[in-house]
Amino acid sequence: MAYTYTEARIMPKQSIASIVSATAAVPVGTIVRAKDPTLGEGEFIYLPTSASITQYNLVTYRQNASGTYTNVRTPSGTYAGGQLAVAQATGLASCFGWFQNSGSSPVLKTAVIISTNKPVFISATAGRLKALT
Repeated sequence: MAYTYTEARIMPKQSIASIVSATAAVPVGTIVRAKDPTLGEGEFIYLPTSASITQYNLVTYRQNASGTYTNVRTPSGTYAGGQLAVAQATGLASCFGWFQNSGSSPVLKTAVIISTNKPVFISATAGRLKALT
């Protein structure tokens, strides 16, 4: 994907498709909008990542009461209650990167086919989604 930032403010040098920064390029939790010529516009949040995340994995994350964010994780019924996003690059331990939380994006590790623009939820089986009916 070739996302470019669409906002009229100073944007970070770390591209949407890059999770290579060992130091945060922007404050964790920063949200930006960017546009891809094929997929259109989306919203992205900057979060800590881990080596277990692959590009286009669906992930879940939480903001703690102190305002800090947890490392992203693969969704499962045991980690319910987090927000969902899609990894835009493969993660590295102790690094930071962009995760898409709105707009169209390829997604890996789904066990069902879900139509575009349909609500989903995490099933009790790790890494699986179900369509909200």
